[in-house]
Amino acid sequence: MTDIPHLPTSARRGATPRITSARPAVARFYDAMLGGKDNYAVERALAGAAIEHVPQLPRIFRDNRVFAAQAARRMAERGITQFLDLGCGLPNAENIRSAVRAGAPEATVAYVDQDPAVIAHGHVFLADGALTAMVRADLRDPRAVLRESAAKGVLDPARPVGILLTAVLHHITCADDPAGVVREYLELVPRGSMIAISHFHAPRPGEPYADLAHELEDLLVERLGSGWFRSHAAISGFFDGLELQEGGVRPLGHDAASVLMLRGIARSP
Repeated sequence: MTDIPHLPTSARRGATPRITSARPAVARFYDAMLGGKDNYAVERALAGAAIEHVPQLPRIFRDNRVFAAQAARRMAERGITQFLDLGCGLPNAENIRSAVRAGAPEATVAYVDQDPAVIAHGHVFLADGALTAMVRADLRDPRAVLRESAAKGVLDPARPVGILLTAVLHHITCADDPAGVVREYLELVPRGSMIAISHFHAPRPGEPYADLAHELEDLLVERLGSGWFRSHAAISGFFDGLELQEGGVRPLGHDAASVLMLRGIARSP
């Protein structure tokens, strides 16, 4: 494991766009897709346009929430008692702390996001004494994330960590090297740590949903500013050197449209 020194944000990380109510925000868009109330007309309009392309999208987004909770429970069953929920988004009832509470009542969770609205909501809904903390940080800077989480008392860098990157890496540009971000997290935490990833998937040309994936990517990148669909090989590459669990990298659900988002859980050997 590598120590976590106090370092400035790496120059390779791109600047984060300013979020206003005039442009859709990622967290509020997800909230709209899930039928929540913490969003504006601009996010609801984008959600409606996305659903016109793929009517099954709300279910896929709900399945992603279920996957995150299930992944955290699996990690807790394997002895993980501290978690990083990276790009956690707006809070809901099925959050990571509640998901692991029964099996690991002492588990701690750092909810990490850089959207100030997410942080404000989280302070209200996710406060759980010394067991949870809201961490405002850019997930593309793993050293800063781990340093701030440790400072808030919810992360011990000497013990294995459960890292959750669900439906978030597809908002990181290729220039910011999402695979490199994943590698850096895993280099900074001890062996035995676990990671769960879900990601928009672009089927190969000619395969079912390939054209819809391309159309949906164009819509999201144009109006949301991010949301890239990557190949099965690229998503599998996030798990290089790890021990994949539970069937490897596969669709979130069981129907045909589930191929638009892949998921995987792995352990650091």
